[in-house]
Amino acid sequence: MPSRFDLSLYLVTDPEFTARRGLLDTVAAAVAGGVHVGQDDLAPSAARAILGPHAIIGLSVNDGSQLVTVDAAVDYVGLGPIYPTGTKHDAAPALGAAGFAALRRRLACPVVAIGGIAPENAACAIAAGADGIAVVSAICAAADPRAAARSLRAVVDQALKARSGPRS
Repeated sequence: MPSRFDLSLYLVTDPEFTARRGLLDTVAAAVAGGVHVGQDDLAPSAARAILGPHAIIGLSVNDGSQLVTVDAAVDYVGLGPIYPTGTKHDAAPALGAAGFAALRRRLACPVVAIGGIAPENAACAIAAGADGIAVVSAICAAADPRAAARSLRAVVDQALKARSGPRS
């Protein structure tokens, strides 16, 4: 399903990791994005009512029981954690690539993998069905957020190309 927005690399900020350089400078150096809500935040339909029909709205999903919260107001799902993460101390248990893939197959909208993603496992997340990745420390804690974002983007682009296979 083609998307009207690019989810291949999605930064999630964390004040602890951005304190050295500042949140705004880190974000400005890395990406621009939309809005994302968690299971305990404002409902996606309420966010849609506030932000309007052109806003991009994402929703966090951590397990199969939360799939019922994905409604027509949701443009994409942030699914995970796919791998163990130290960034979010109250994170749900890691799904693993197989668990991620099983839940991904049940979602019709684009899906971003989140949780424990680094350059060395980003391609595996894409192979498991992710349309993109969401990261915190892989960019925010990097000495050079711009270079880190560029490197991760290259890994994701290559993995997406490999997954789509040769075109005839």
